[in-house]
Amino acid sequence: EEIASLQHLRTPLYLYGNEFTGKVPLFLRELPVVTVLDDNNFTEMDWRYYTEDIGYVPHLKDNCLSGEIPAEVLETERWNKFHLRIEYQRSGYGYDTKYFK
Repeated sequence: EEIASLQHLRTPLYLYGNEFTGKVPLFLRELPVVTVLDDNNFTEMDWRYYTEDIGYVPHLKDNCLSGEIPAEVLETERWNKFHLRIEYQRSGYGYDTKYFK
């Protein structure tokens, strides 16, 4: 949560290639820049990144996200604009391609 205090950032925050796990923390949307979390081990997405028009949607390619994407997410403008940020996940994970058409 201390990362959210980095309000002076002016370029994207690159946190890729670590071993972060669990649910993507919602406090990252409080940052003044986008966060790149590619190539980690996140397994859960907080869908409020898409359903609430607050902050930036993080980049989450090559993680361990999978499952169903709620209908309320698929109907948002943010989903249409930022869905590619989670499309490609690690082998054995990922969302059904029907969500990305």
